[in-house]
Amino acid sequence: SHTLLAGVARFGTGPVIAERLEEAGIITTAAHLPEYWGGEGIRFGVQEITRRGATEKDMAPLARWIAQAIVGSRDLDAIAQETASFAAGLGPVRFTWGD
Repeated sequence: SHTLLAGVARFGTGPVIAERLEEAGIITTAAHLPEYWGGEGIRFGVQEITRRGATEKDMAPLARWIAQAIVGSRDLDAIAQETASFAAGLGPVRFTWGD
């Protein structure tokens, strides 16, 4: 299902972190995790980025932007400009019935 869950309790609540990431151009949703994983989490649905052609080499900058937004080490608008540029460089959605 191309879903990634991340525990964020040490940085804030799931909804607050999801909102911060959205301001940085990264769309996620808050998720309730089991208490043994910290309870607070976010959910990444990565199927779109995969279907637009992102590969393993693209994951390092994505991880860096996510970390920077979560911990607040960079301006969210600056991250949003970089993520928008990255997304603009991806291809159209592939792997559909019309392919």
